[in-house]
Amino acid sequence: INSARSAGLLPENLDGRYQQNITRKEFCDLIATYFRAKTGLSIEYYCSSNGISVNTAQFSDSSDYYVPYVAALGIVTGYEDGTFQPTRELSRQEAAVILQRLYTVLYGNIEVSPTLYADNGSIGVWAKDSVYAMRQTGIMQGVGANRFAPKNGYTCEQSIITMLRMTQKA
Repeated sequence: INSARSAGLLPENLDGRYQQNITRKEFCDLIATYFRAKTGLSIEYYCSSNGISVNTAQFSDSSDYYVPYVAALGIVTGYEDGTFQPTRELSRQEAAVILQRLYTVLYGNIEVSPTLYADNGSIGVWAKDSVYAMRQTGIMQGVGANRFAPKNGYTCEQSIITMLRMTQKA
């Protein structure tokens, strides 16, 4: 946590909440903070300077500042009903998908050659490539005993640590 704080990767709204599960909105805040720390640019400036259209009214249930910017970059998506569900807690497999999308936006694609987790059958088909891409890069790891626990919550601490690992790997 101290390393992440020193690197400018710790948003104020996560400070002291390390053992609590992170929400979708909080993960977007963390991504925006990471983006500024890694690129030296705000996510808003990056979008505008690259001609990326941002729809601030994209989601019917979210007026959070960073969510539409992160969505405009294709890093997060909403649901079929037009909602974002900003207070919904992230699962580990959802976090892996978002982390892979962030990695792809900033650094390019990851060639995946998975070494399977013991609980591979529990990982959603939609998340498997991302789970294994994050494992391969060393950004996101399992929970022990060669398990990923894809449906478990993802804590603020784990989220911050993976962002710190991303700065070190990329």
